[in-house]
Amino acid sequence: CEEAAERCRDRLGRCIDSGDRQAEAAARLALADVHIAMDRHRESLREASRVLDLAKVASDRRLQAEAQQACAAAHLKIGGSTAARAAGACVEQAQAILEELRENRELV
Repeated sequence: CEEAAERCRDRLGRCIDSGDRQAEAAARLALADVHIAMDRHRESLREASRVLDLAKVASDRRLQAEAQQACAAAHLKIGGSTAARAAGACVEQAQAILEELRENRELV
């Protein structure tokens, strides 16, 4: 897993250097997943939160939903009642965004 984390960090660095925010967000989501696999839950939450920030700046609703789901997963792995409530809030946000996207697709 450490090798996967190093690859993700390397890719993330290249994405940041290139200024490609979409690629940066994808690399951060991948790194968040690797951190979950390595039981580095707080690091996973930090990366997912950064993705959420990038998605908001880009007004990318689908990416916001993905980031909320990643945040929820990290909160659940962190454990405890406060983290469980935070995970629930993230899931609610992701569901609301996905519903909005579904409704918008039906209007087209």
